[in-house]
Amino acid sequence: MLTNEGFPVLLADTNRGNVNAARMAGLPTFFGNILAESAMEKLNLDGIGRMLAVTANDEANSLASLHFAEVFDRSEVYQLTVGKEAEEGDRKDTPLHLRGRSLFGNGRTYEDLTDRYFHGAMIKVTQLSDEFDFAAFQEFYGEKAVPLFLITEKGELKVFTQAHALKPESGARLLSLVLPIETPVENATSENDPNVELA
Repeated sequence: MLTNEGFPVLLADTNRGNVNAARMAGLPTFFGNILAESAMEKLNLDGIGRMLAVTANDEANSLASLHFAEVFDRSEVYQLTVGKEAEEGDRKDTPLHLRGRSLFGNGRTYEDLTDRYFHGAMIKVTQLSDEFDFAAFQEFYGEKAVPLFLITEKGELKVFTQAHALKPESGARLLSLVLPIETPVENATSENDPNVELA
């Protein structure tokens, strides 16, 4: 989705299946442990200014966030929030000062996003306007949509986080993970239906 919008990405993983799937989708990849000393020499980070740790392992995400806080500005290092099972288990949540910024809002864990994906959620790109602004988007989709990224009119990429609520303005492009929604035929016009563009 971000590559379609002109932003370079690099998927790094120790899971060969994930790496192969990303390559098949045309994404640049790195197979290996990004925490290894030799990894930085092999990673091509040209044009990449942030890191998102989105594995199912919260400890691995935190370690990656700490590691890349030395590579990128600390404000551009992000990770998914921890699930309830980990919070209630024997292992306590990693202290905030040892974590990246929490991605995508409260409760947006690996489990939540994976569950949405397996229930048919897709990445949608919505052009916000005076007629269909962010408030209208939220009213239309409600909990069926998880805002992920915002591309401003100036072409700047912003990341939605739990602690900092973005204020999308008319002219911006909103990238979100959206579950299927039934739209009345009489309301589904190209002018007011945000389903018209998929990433």
